[in-house]
Amino acid sequence: MIKIEIEYVDDDGYPTDEALELLSSWKFDNENVYQFITLLETLWKYGGFYISIETNEDGKSFKCLNLHTYGWSGNEDIIEYLRGNAMFWSMAWYTSKRGGHYKFDLSRFYMAFDPEYKDENV
Repeated sequence: MIKIEIEYVDDDGYPTDEALELLSSWKFDNENVYQFITLLETLWKYGGFYISIETNEDGKSFKCLNLHTYGWSGNEDIIEYLRGNAMFWSMAWYTSKRGGHYKFDLSRFYMAFDPEYKDENV
């Protein structure tokens, strides 16, 4: 397990540059893939971060990370840095809608790095 020793947010609650850089440069493996989502949840503000069970166009259920920025610039910055992480964005991004609404397929993402991952709720 990687121990992260940085300041996540500044005095005003915005994600620090170091935290944002960590999101965009994270190197995934089966031990830290879950830490990444925990870090993301730590940085996300004003609600709009939740995990649900969705059904894709093939009728298969999957664990979905829902992010809603609510227009807050700190959350918008997080999205921009997530886009900069090619591994996360290309493997997990599912859909997005105008107004700062994003969905990510965590089932597919977790399975890519953790061979023992199973969706208990799917």
